[in-house]
Amino acid sequence: CSRIWSRCWSLVDISTICLNCSTSALKSAATAPIFSAVIFFQVFYLLESRSLTRSLFASGVRDNPVVLLGVAAILGLQALFVYAPFMHRVFGTAPLAPLDLGRAALVAAVILPAMVIEKALTRRRARRRASEAVPSALTR
Repeated sequence: CSRIWSRCWSLVDISTICLNCSTSALKSAATAPIFSAVIFFQVFYLLESRSLTRSLFASGVRDNPVVLLGVAAILGLQALFVYAPFMHRVFGTAPLAPLDLGRAALVAAVILPAMVIEKALTRRRARRRASEAVPSALTR
């Protein structure tokens, strides 16, 4: 999972570089969506990495209320960053339209299918190793 995470993180870094420009108006407009995408990325990664073999959709989200509480706190702080006027003054950002926030979440959601594929490959490798171990145990 860490290989996929680092590759996806690199995509976020590239988008940050591409959107970071010298004009302060564009920079303030780009900071909040990029930061939001990073936060959503981390939330999706947290939810998906709770199991090493089962996907988020197979394991569900209600089995660990502490994680849900943490996600709610992170998203609450994210909303404060995006919409509170004093935060805009502190960080030099602009508020996001709901569509822009949705786009940030959609960009960050790329981690979900990537991790599902990696978990499927991990399960497949484990089954292959187990089936290879069975014949060698029978020959002893």
